[in-house]
Amino acid sequence: MKKELLLMGMIGVLATSTAMAAPVTDFNNGTKSVEVNYHLNNDYDNSYGCNGDVKNAINDFGITYGLSDKIALQYNYYAPKTKVYKSTGGAFSIDEMKQQEFNILYKMNKDVNFFVGLNSYKVNSSGSDSDTSYYFYDNLIGKRENKLQVGVIGKKEFDKKTAVYGIIGLSSDYSKFKVGLSREVAPNISLDINYQQVKYNNLTDSSYYQNDTGSITTASNEAIGDVKVKGLGVGLTYNF
Repeated sequence: MKKELLLMGMIGVLATSTAMAAPVTDFNNGTKSVEVNYHLNNDYDNSYGCNGDVKNAINDFGITYGLSDKIALQYNYYAPKTKVYKSTGGAFSIDEMKQQEFNILYKMNKDVNFFVGLNSYKVNSSGSDSDTSYYFYDNLIGKRENKLQVGVIGKKEFDKKTAVYGIIGLSSDYSKFKVGLSREVAPNISLDINYQQVKYNNLTDSSYYQNDTGSITTASNEAIGDVKVKGLGVGLTYNF
């Protein structure tokens, strides 16, 4: 209920604010921006049984620094973690994705940027056969994937008060899609409402420990499956 009220409040702020802003696409030498996103009950789905809602709502931030009027550097961090997922038999599990992006942005014009960079991510998963002991008998550590990615950031100004934006990022076995509505609510500070969907395919593990029978076994480089995280969010961007 609190998150629904927050979303309604954000819609009210965006509807009544008088200035326009959007993700940074028009940068110059030395310009900087910091963005933080708050996600609203995002869905976390995977193909190996640990599904549920994202627990840590504030798990997404980015920094952009302009090197010139055409080139900027960008760092993004994203780490959604599921709430405890309990089965009818009493077992529980937790899943966590950790992702970092290191991008170079090229400004085609003030409304369109292209980017290329390194996309680095892995998934960790833990579980137990008892929800009372909270004793983890499984601990799967995903293999870190380092991918070359490309993408585009664009915005469309409808008038001096309103703009929409979109972000697409692609690499092998990975895709990100984000759309939003953004407004400036104070000098150099903007808020936005957004929807994001991120997919990670063909994940593999680097190690796997199982201790349900008193012994520990290890495996590596085995297929884990796919992960998809999607849902609404609200964002805060500060330009300086």
